[in-house]
Amino acid sequence: MQIKVIEKVIQILEVICISENDVKLKNIIQKTNLNQATAYHIISTLLYHGLISKNNKDKKFSIGPKFLYLAQKYFDGTYLYNELFLKMEKLSQKINENSYIFLLDYSFPILLKSFKCTHSVRPVDHSIQLTQSHASAWGKLLLSTLSEAKLVEHCQKYKLNKFTKNTITNINNLKKELENVKKVGYSFDNEETEEGLYCIGLKKEDHIKNTIFGLVISIPKQRFSEKLKIKIIEELKTK
Repeated sequence: MQIKVIEKVIQILEVICISENDVKLKNIIQKTNLNQATAYHIISTLLYHGLISKNNKDKKFSIGPKFLYLAQKYFDGTYLYNELFLKMEKLSQKINENSYIFLLDYSFPILLKSFKCTHSVRPVDHSIQLTQSHASAWGKLLLSTLSEAKLVEHCQKYKLNKFTKNTITNINNLKKELENVKKVGYSFDNEETEEGLYCIGLKKEDHIKNTIFGLVISIPKQRFSEKLKIKIIEELKTK
């Protein structure tokens, strides 16, 4: 049984979490289709309990300290995440390229952590949008976990938008790509979301928490090579 008021609370929290910047009340109302009175009362309650915060200068909302505390309690019991954190931190320093850890939950994919390289030329952080999932390394890892029916539903909802000349825009080609991801054990963004940028991804599963993590390395074209790609894949697959 679904409780409507809780669904509305989750809608608001998801809008605030997914947004790259703090969010105004009117933007929350637009994205959730809630009426102003309902949104206001829910937001007031979330503020009272510390789950969201409000900047009194610009009247924008962001995730609050209690929400972060609750999230951290989840990961405190996830030993795999702690291992992956240390692994990706070490790998990022070793190859000196941007590295990322994603939580691959289809309903709410999250970039958990990014490790920055020291190069003057480096990729910007990944945006988490399901509209880019067919083109990105993290997205291919996520889509490879879906059934064929769910994949078709996803493509109908989010479309296979073209970002570069290499972007896969045909569902049959995407299915072949995802089958290859399952076969070789890693995903590859071949300048499909952005020209001049390659990304390599590997999936790690926590069977105790029923959680899937995505490990991704991004490399600008001027520093990319097949030799580096093979090295990164080997490093990612090493326990």
